Amino acid sequence: MIPTTLPPMFLLGASGAGKSEAGGKLVDLFNGNGIPVEFHTSKHWLGLAVLDDARTGRRVGEVIETPNLTLLNPDKADPETFQARFKNGAALNRAHESLIAHVAQRHRESGGSVVVIAELANGPTIPYGHLEPIRQTGFQFIQWIDQHGLLPRAHCWLITAPFSERLERNDGRPGKLPPDELTRLYPDLDNDPTYDIALATFGSRFHHIPNAMPSKELFLKLVENDFYDVLVPRFGLEGIRRPLDGRDRDYYPIVGGEHES
Repeated sequence: MIPTTLPPMFLLGASGAGKSEAGGKLVDLFNGNGIPVEFHTSKHWLGLAVLDDARTGRRVGEVIETPNLTLLNPDKADPETFQARFKNGAALNRAHESLIAHVAQRHRESGGSVVVIAELANGPTIPYGHLEPIRQTGFQFIQWIDQHGLLPRAHCWLITAPFSERLERNDGRPGKLPPDELTRLYPDLDNDPTYDIALATFGSRFHHIPNAMPSKELFLKLVENDFYDVLVPRFGLEGIRRPLDGRDRDYYPIVGGEHES
């Protein structure tokens, strides 16, 4: 039985952690079990923000310069493959807050009949002197989620991965960040407070998946396991059962609701 109101869901994690892959797998699992679902990516919304900026910019050689950013590959047709160097936080902040506002709008429009999932790339605040900083901490995202009225019901999954693996994943993307820009915006942080803040804020609606798997297939299997073991009961999705051949916990057990690494 599907609950009358399905909660929205946010996937947090640094760029390259595996949020999009996890989101795509969740969409397949929800759809496969007859649960309406939408998945919205920060990459899409950032592409739209960059495109909006580029329309007011000027061409300088092979790039487009705007007050907020330099668009390195303006001839790409798909905004999701844009590569940009930011001069301040305006475009990225606008993309993230607009995405959260859109999730709130879709949740209201659907009356909670659809699981609306969004992924957000979190990292440290990036200052630009007297200009607008990039505000992308987990705490900032939670503030925006709260401001748009989603905090009491939203679920949050945090996807983490070693920096070396995030760098490798980024390198294989069509819209990859320049490596130095990835390092600057989403560095390897030893004391990132996002886990503690999200756990304290969302409580039982929070879950952490460390993506240190030796293959994409094993990571997606982990997401599938957690869909059935963690998300289904927390969403109150009565009657949904794992396929008989679908369970494999031998490689990565859950201990106390948290994956043991």
